[in-house]
Amino acid sequence: MKEKIRFGVVFLLILVSGFFWKQNLLAQNNLKIHILDIERSKQTNFLGIPKNVNYTLKWALFSKDRGKTAEVNYTEIPDYVVYYSANDSLFNNTQKETVSGKNLVTLRHLKIGQRYFFRIEGLNNGDRVALSDTAWAISGRTLSASAEEGPINWMDYFPLSGRFPMQLLGQGRIFEHSTLLGKFAFHLIWWSFLFGLLIWIVTMKNLRLSRIFPFKKIGLKSAFYVMNYDKTYSGRISKEF
Repeated sequence: MKEKIRFGVVFLLILVSGFFWKQNLLAQNNLKIHILDIERSKQTNFLGIPKNVNYTLKWALFSKDRGKTAEVNYTEIPDYVVYYSANDSLFNNTQKETVSGKNLVTLRHLKIGQRYFFRIEGLNNGDRVALSDTAWAISGRTLSASAEEGPINWMDYFPLSGRFPMQLLGQGRIFEHSTLLGKFAFHLIWWSFLFGLLIWIVTMKNLRLSRIFPFKKIGLKSAFYVMNYDKTYSGRISKEF
């Protein structure tokens, strides 16, 4: 008789535990993660050109019960896994970041011009209990196919090319990724500089201050003639005059 009573008590406890576990599981399945904001911060090089970007994701946790949705504390879920992928909305080639006790994460040093997709999972003891919709963000101009692939023309390595000064600065890709008008502007600016430098070299012998002012270079002897302007003039007058 006692064994039957014990068996009944144990069976009843199992039923009660299963009921509460099922209710808790249903409540967890009604949880939904909403991505609230995606903040961007760009890092630039010494020329002010963006080289990479950081994304900060913030999210909130909502519960749906009997058709009503209400925000709950994000600490209801202990762990969150943030999945992110570049130009891949199916997350076939994805990276992830795991956070605990927080509702934000910063993903650092991501590429400029890539469309990144984000998805967040909520985990409780390793089991997924909540999921967010997929969000995406893009920062900067996407690169054209011609800029990403293909060899560089050998003429672009020539010193007369508008790419040459950017190559000296280690920023040849800026010229490669520019539009047709942008490349023309690079050529025009570089050619104008070279033409001005050529004019200065050719006329350097004739464009001297000695052609305007009839004095020789200042010497130690002329320092004693400071108070005598006639001697200063006669002592420093150039032979050409």
